[in-house]
Amino acid sequence: MREVNIAGYLPNIIREVKEFKEIINTENPEINLLWKNVQKVFDDQFVETATENGVKRWEKILKITPKASHTLADRKFVILTRLNEQLPYTTRILQQLLEQLCGQDGYVLSINHDLYELKILVELKSKNMVEAIGDLTKKVVPANMDISIKIRYNHYYKLKNVRHIDLQTFSHDSIRNEVIE
Repeated sequence: MREVNIAGYLPNIIREVKEFKEIINTENPEINLLWKNVQKVFDDQFVETATENGVKRWEKILKITPKASHTLADRKFVILTRLNEQLPYTTRILQQLLEQLCGQDGYVLSINHDLYELKILVELKSKNMVEAIGDLTKKVVPANMDISIKIRYNHYYKLKNVRHIDLQTFSHDSIRNEVIE
């Protein structure tokens, strides 16, 4: 954050006058508060840097009703999903949208053109986004395609080097449903 000091804008001879020192000490906090608020307004123009207030504004503009369980990051994800709904809808565009929303390794996309099937497996780290991804695909995927969106749960290969005794402290549900790094 930028720190503004108006003393730097005054000639040296005036900076040393008692009255101007008092003006500087009084005005600097006000100018810094103003600068901080201007920076917030600027940040709220962009989804990635938006504050709570900026996210509320984006949601109002896009007519999105946030869920109580969503974090600020989840709400930004939903906003980005809505903003990315644009034509033309090609496989490459869908992959780019999913990459932007889930990350490069956050999903697996498979399309069976012969059976008109589209399957998306979403990694556990993005499991809160399944509904938002579903809304996106309903808008960008042709209506004649069968869409399947599922969560990609943990697999054995992530646990094969962990001793059984170390796994005893976890429940079966937590091993399957929690992100393992």
